[in-house]
Amino acid sequence: MNLYEITTTHLNLLNNIIEAGGELTPEMEQELQMSEMSIQEKGINYAKFIRTLEAEAETIRVREKELADIRKLRENLANRLRLNLSDAMEQLNLDKIKDTTHSISFRKSKSVMIFDENEIPSQYKSWIPTISKTDIKKAIEMGINVPGATLTTNQSIQIK
Repeated sequence: MNLYEITTTHLNLLNNIIEAGGELTPEMEQELQMSEMSIQEKGINYAKFIRTLEAEAETIRVREKELADIRKLRENLANRLRLNLSDAMEQLNLDKIKDTTHSISFRKSKSVMIFDENEIPSQYKSWIPTISKTDIKKAIEMGINVPGATLTTNQSIQIK
């Protein structure tokens, strides 16, 4: 049985006990014990599977970081080689290098260089507002009313 079926069966059994005025027949008591054992067993199996998934996720997270580091090294190497090639072409006064598979040349582009951010008019600045939930929590806990926010108590499952 899956967890949903076990839960439904257990709740139905509890409802039957309530409907019987709280009296337990030997059959109901046996069903209740079996249902509780099923819930315990299923819960432990869930915990084992959750831990396995979390371990796999951590392994993937570590590998992602390793791969990101490798990617950054490759990108930096490619940029250094691109700069070296550009410098060499400029020193040798070459505008273009070409063969059957590659064509290397310079192209002109324009970019904005900011030399003093304070002098830039506000119409050219954009601001992304951020909300600090940590600061809001501290304020509410100190008794300060924060419009638009409230402190809620959540329950999360813990597997040890």
